[in-house]
Amino acid sequence: MKSRRRLSEGKMRLNIHDSPSDALRRMYNFRKVYDTKPIDLRKRTGCKRVRMFYPRIRGNTIKSIEHLMKVISSDYPGIRNIDTFSELMSDASTHFSLIDRLEGKTELKQGEFAQIIKDIDKPRSTLAAWTFKERPPKIYLILEGTLPKSEAQKLFKAITKRNDGLNQTEAIQSRLDSYYAANEYRNSKNYPKDMEMICKYFSFWDAIQQGMPLSVAARNIGICFSDGKRWVEGHVPWMMKLARSIPSRPPREGNLWLPLTTGEKMNPKDFIEVPLKITSLQDIRDVLSQLKPRNDLQMNEWRERFGESDILDSFMYSLGSLISDGKTQFASDACLAGSRPAIGLGKTYDWSVEYGEGTCYHYGKIGITMSRIKDQDEVSDKSFPSDGQYRWQGQRSTLLTWLRRTGLGFNDTESKTYHPLNADWILKMPERERVSFLQGVCDGDGCVSLASQYLSIGTCSNSEFYRRLLHSLGMTSHLGDGAVVVSAHESLQRARDLRVFRYARNRLAKLEKLGAMIDSFDINREMDCSMREYAKSLRKHRESWGAISEHIFDRFGYTWPYYTIKRRLCRIDNQ
Repeated sequence: MKSRRRLSEGKMRLNIHDSPSDALRRMYNFRKVYDTKPIDLRKRTGCKRVRMFYPRIRGNTIKSIEHLMKVISSDYPGIRNIDTFSELMSDASTHFSLIDRLEGKTELKQGEFAQIIKDIDKPRSTLAAWTFKERPPKIYLILEGTLPKSEAQKLFKAITKRNDGLNQTEAIQSRLDSYYAANEYRNSKNYPKDMEMICKYFSFWDAIQQGMPLSVAARNIGICFSDGKRWVEGHVPWMMKLARSIPSRPPREGNLWLPLTTGEKMNPKDFIEVPLKITSLQDIRDVLSQLKPRNDLQMNEWRERFGESDILDSFMYSLGSLISDGKTQFASDACLAGSRPAIGLGKTYDWSVEYGEGTCYHYGKIGITMSRIKDQDEVSDKSFPSDGQYRWQGQRSTLLTWLRRTGLGFNDTESKTYHPLNADWILKMPERERVSFLQGVCDGDGCVSLASQYLSIGTCSNSEFYRRLLHSLGMTSHLGDGAVVVSAHESLQRARDLRVFRYARNRLAKLEKLGAMIDSFDINREMDCSMREYAKSLRKHRESWGAISEHIFDRFGYTWPYYTIKRRLCRIDNQ
């Protein structure tokens, strides 16, 4: 400021004066340097620059209201359903009239814009935005953000292809009809909401394919704008994800598609075809050929420990184990109809761990994962010893539900303890497969008594089925107290030869010993004096007749049936 004052004083001494235009120019130059918003000289003169051009839609210039109507009819017919469509078109028509009125003008002199406001019945702000700010009417902004009819149809066609051709609600329902867990899903609490959402999904796309703006389509069908935007980007409702995951090929008559595993957010995958009723061995082989056995370090360890087992053998043993000591927990409200396998074995038996891990091995052969979980020390259930139990649990599997329903004939509410199984197809299997099933049953519910010289299978509801199974394998049996009992010598020898126990080592050892004792039975062999005295001494110590028969075998290498020993000693005492 001091330098400028000195300059002015110097000019005055020299009689030099600035003209008004020089002073004004210096002022503008000063403002231009130090101000961020230079002053427009047109504001002082009242002139305004016109910035008004023909509107454009996706790069195409619209020259008239007739041209706009033609574009709407061909590419955006859905926009006619907007409540304010007539107002939007009125604005567009007025905009074209204003363009024609201002054609060739670059500036409006003072008073011209005021006259336009008087002549055109529109708000001042709207006319100013059109004239001076190059803003088109609202309808062009809406159309710019709307997919043309042809592009929307092309996009929906591509999305339908990714959705495996499912383009309507009826197609989805038809796909669900071939899904094994369709009843569970349709009865689930989420189904009504999912059904409503899939109907809205197709209604949304019907509107979009008619050139309706996304926001208007979303509002009309009652969804969030963000949902509509995600659908346009390729996202789909959950019911669509489920339906498109089901194979499009119809299953054979009497079969359904069953998922082996689930992906993210419980989406089923790895489908196999399963029958609703098993009638032959081929039905089983068809299912097993589609399974994927586990192949990991744990399975390799079990294979080395228990020996190789083919998938059919493991399948039948798993069924037997499931009907005896196995448990299943069914998720009744799930859309996958999955069941969780579990087994608990008393710690009293030294072979319980081997039996439990052997069962896990066979489940793994059919693709179901089971593993050891925390032991239970205090057991309130009286069916287990009081010192606790070892426990194993597996992943939820729809295959296990099919095993229980179709393989064993139980519905979801029936208990295997109190309801008889309905699985006559097992009796039609080859002997090897029937023995595998029987081993699974006997390892859990079987019992061998050397004292009473019998084999039994504990059951409350399957007595008749077990008797038929034993008879099919050449063994006779009779009903006992809550069990099926095998006591005939030939049948016991047959059970030993078939090795009806696999992992219950103690029971198998007893059965083999009982078979050896029976092999030594000879009713024509007489009891010598020393043997009679030995038997009498055992009897004085309150040993049972069956225990006496076993002690004689242990000492002399042969024995008699317990009732033969009893009869002979009693006859001698009576003499």
